[in-house]
Amino acid sequence: MNQRSTQQFLPSGVLYSGRRGGALGLVIAAMAISAICPSNAALAQLPTAYTVEPLARLEFDPPVGIVITMGQSINSSGQVAGYCQDVNSQLYATLWTSPASPNLQSSLLGTRTNSVLWGINDSGETTGFTDSVDGIRAAKWSAGSPINLGSPSPAPSQSHGLGINNSGHVVGYSFTLYVPPQPGFLWTPGSGFVNLGVLPAPYNGGGVLTPKAINNTGKVVGTGGNGPNAAFIWSPSTPNGTTGTLQNIASLTALGLNSFAVDINDNDQVIGNSSTYSAYLWSPTGGTIDLSMVPGGTGVGVARAINNNGVVVGDNNDPDGGNATRWDEVNGWVDLNTLVVNGTGWRLNRAWDINDNGQIVGDGVFNSQWYGFRLTPTSVPLSMRSNAVDTKVHARSKNGLNNITRRRALGGKTPIKK
Repeated sequence: MNQRSTQQFLPSGVLYSGRRGGALGLVIAAMAISAICPSNAALAQLPTAYTVEPLARLEFDPPVGIVITMGQSINSSGQVAGYCQDVNSQLYATLWTSPASPNLQSSLLGTRTNSVLWGINDSGETTGFTDSVDGIRAAKWSAGSPINLGSPSPAPSQSHGLGINNSGHVVGYSFTLYVPPQPGFLWTPGSGFVNLGVLPAPYNGGGVLTPKAINNTGKVVGTGGNGPNAAFIWSPSTPNGTTGTLQNIASLTALGLNSFAVDINDNDQVIGNSSTYSAYLWSPTGGTIDLSMVPGGTGVGVARAINNNGVVVGDNNDPDGGNATRWDEVNGWVDLNTLVVNGTGWRLNRAWDINDNGQIVGDGVFNSQWYGFRLTPTSVPLSMRSNAVDTKVHARSKNGLNNITRRRALGGKTPIKK
């Protein structure tokens, strides 16, 4: 969905973790899917083909050597929020009004200091982080200008904005010296920081809470704990309110000891990853289904975003770099590499976000260089078939560059990882 970020820095490293765990039986999974994913005519019109466009690099005079572009979120207009990275690992917050039109977003210290956009809403407002006189601070950008959101943690601290909804409400987290507590927050224009609370033991973890996404009614999902971790959902008492209830999703269903919620749509469908299901889909009324079984026999499904049509994007986490994938209740996981009509020179590695028009933003390798991309559906509808495309999920897994080759092509640089 387009109101939240799908990536962040974490002191503890990788956010999305989980092993291939016990999978639901196919019959049980089919029953669960019908409960969680109501029949939707839009799914019958999912495209069989996309056009891919690279996210263009910022240009400076004199040149700074941009080597990576990364799109993180996409809104309903197709605008993309993310960053560019140069040969010295300097990060530049970037808003693409179209894939060919990157726009540098100012940081709190000027245009040439570290800043990143993680989330974007339908008005083009964005959130992320930027350098400031007080250190790294969560920020909200409007018309290209950042607003310093500050930090709810005592100095010296960092704060990061990760998701933003159409009301301009921001979710994120803060920490001091990379140690707990790490309070998650909701920020609203009228109330400032709102503390979302702490999960009960054994997930209280010294006050660590990491909100990842917020939908347009103000419901927030993320992860709490400092090992073990638990997916949570925070529900406001009134739509977009500042008081509400924090609930442990892991206590409601068998997500295993460690679980992570990464996105929520306006139908309250939640996707994430856990030690039981490497990828899952959950709703308050339908329970949980397993999305981890990616066809092809290698790699594990990783869910990263869901739109209001219930379509999920992510990747198969293949050891040689992964393939960007799409999931829906009719067709299961499909390798997006197999659906690109102009994909010569491309290896699509990860899909980070999808809007309700079916446009997808992600990253991959294009002619041996690392680029973000935007996929736009063509007019060709997807027929109601079962696994005709699924069998190709790993067909290209050996054709792209492997991790070592890609790092060499980037001069040893690696994009910011989850």
